[in-house]
Amino acid sequence: MEDYIHTIYLKSTVLLKEDEIERISVLLEADSGIENFRISTDGVYLEYNTYLYSQNQIEELISGLGFNKKKKWKPGFVRRQIMNLAESNKKTYGNRRLNCCQ
Repeated sequence: MEDYIHTIYLKSTVLLKEDEIERISVLLEADSGIENFRISTDGVYLEYNTYLYSQNQIEELISGLGFNKKKKWKPGFVRRQIMNLAESNKKTYGNRRLNCCQ
């Protein structure tokens, strides 16, 4: 039953006032496809039914209210280099220890 409930976090482009939060909560409570939600001054956390809505539909529904989807974290140059080095070491050596450490 829980497999059709998805979660999304949308970050607000501006800080919301109390009356705007109330207006958004009334709109979301009236919608049967929204299972659970939390609203703060900087974003909305939603759990929605995927049989009734797609992620694009949820984003369109909320984006009109001044929200954007939170961008995923992208590693920087140094972090990517370290991750590539770790991956190549894992391919080369596997899970075994180095000869000097036995």
